[in-house]
Amino acid sequence: MLMAIKAVHKMMYENYKTQYGEYPGAGLPAYITHETGVNTDWQDAIQRNGLAQNYMVSLRGGGDKAQYSVSYNHADEKGIFIGNEHRHDIARMKLHATKGIIDLDANMDFKYTNSRQPQYSLKETYMISSLVPIYNENEKYGFGLTNFDGLPNNRNVVADNYYKNEVDKKYHTSANV
Repeated sequence: MLMAIKAVHKMMYENYKTQYGEYPGAGLPAYITHETGVNTDWQDAIQRNGLAQNYMVSLRGGGDKAQYSVSYNHADEKGIFIGNEHRHDIARMKLHATKGIIDLDANMDFKYTNSRQPQYSLKETYMISSLVPIYNENEKYGFGLTNFDGLPNNRNVVADNYYKNEVDKKYHTSANV
């Protein structure tokens, strides 16, 4: 796969050189003539193996006059794109008691949700040049930027995901008797 990507990139640069050669006097941009040695696969940089985990435990018991049920569920999902995560925890309790002619039912549940969506545009992964490194220790914040050799200005999606941290947390509790 890597060899195929390199072959496509080589064809692209040869095509650029040919097209620019059709306009005498127009110099080639520096990013075509300057070999950087970088060949970033931006799609690979933002994709990962997804993982979903789900655990549940419950207890039930009681006798003729009272019954109870308690349960807990935990789910944790990491999507195939960096920055895509979802977690929830749910706890439930149910109680039923009888005393003479009185029946008592009580229910209570608690749910916590924590979700995070990617903070970058997938379009940027297709638009940013493969000549831009993901990380660059010479830059102020350590990420590669498109500020050299006349490259088109696009965003580093790995940097966007690192610095933009938007999390949606929700708590929900309900009870009835």
